Amino acid sequence: MWLWLGWASDWDGGHAQLLNHLVRSGPERIVGARAGRLGAHWIHGLGRRERSVHLPMPYSAGHLLVGPNGSGKTRLFDPLVTQAMLRGEALGIIDPKGDQNLKDAAERGGS
Repeated sequence: MWLWLGWASDWDGGHAQLLNHLVRSGPERIVGARAGRLGAHWIHGLGRRERSVHLPMPYSAGHLLVGPNGSGKTRLFDPLVTQAMLRGEALGIIDPKGDQNLKDAAERGGS
């Protein structure tokens, strides 16, 4: 069994430089702001040959995510929570910061 983590493409220094330029210039001016959308949807256009990224289920057992604020840890939980619910697994979520989007994902019940 596999966990789906999202969509990704290979990046190199050129992609990082382009991202830096866009962030500094304000991507909303280039691609337009989209109210109600999570994440930076425009970032997917920077890479080529985007593909689905999966992790073997056994690799996820007993692990912990560590990273600075804003690095995407909570956003990663959205598809993981949804997949666990679709598999009918019991799920307990402890979120000390009370992220509303994560709460909404859990309340959707995998639908």
